[in-house]
Amino acid sequence: IALVCMVPELFSQYYYNQWANFDGINDYMATAGNNDITLDTAFTIEGWIFVQDTVGTNKTIVSKVNNSLSDGYALLVQGSSSSPGNAGKLQLNLHGGTYVIAQTASTRLALNGWSHFAVTFQNAFPNSDTIKFYINGTLVQTAISNIPSLTNTSDSLRIGNCYLPGNYGNGFKGRLDNL
Repeated sequence: IALVCMVPELFSQYYYNQWANFDGINDYMATAGNNDITLDTAFTIEGWIFVQDTVGTNKTIVSKVNNSLSDGYALLVQGSSSSPGNAGKLQLNLHGGTYVIAQTASTRLALNGWSHFAVTFQNAFPNSDTIKFYINGTLVQTAISNIPSLTNTSDSLRIGNCYLPGNYGNGFKGRLDNL
C-alpha cells in the first residue's frame, strides 16, 4: 500500500504504484488515537484521491470524531444527496461537525481519475481562522471563519469510511494514496 500516514502506530508496507482501494461499503483503515494525529492551531491534510462515486451521502476520506459528534475532525467528499450541486467537492468538519466548511467553488475532484487535494487550516486569533482548499495544486477556495479552539478526541483515526464505529453510511468508493 502506498498510503503514507504520519502515524507511528499505522504500519504498512510501502510499494510504488499501489494505493489503498475502498469499496464504498464497509472498507476502512483505522489506527488508535495518538498525539501525532491531534490537530491544533495549524494543519494540512493532503493526498491523492481517485473518486469513483459521489452519489448519495458525503464520503469520508479521513476522520477522527467521537460518538457524540462533538469533538474531532473529518474530511469528506460531498455527495449528491447530502449536498446537491456540490457533489465531488471537499468538506471539512471541525468540532465533530459543529463547524462545516464546505467547498462551493466550481472545481471538483476528478470522477474516475486522480486528483491531488490539500486542505489547510490556520488559527488566527481572535476571529479570522483561514481554511483553504486546493485541488491539483490550485487554490480553489478560501474561507474565513471564527472557530473556537479545536477540541480533539481520543477516538481512532479512520480512513475511507464513516467516523462512527459500526456505521458504514459514509463509505468512500475509490482509491487513496500518500495521505
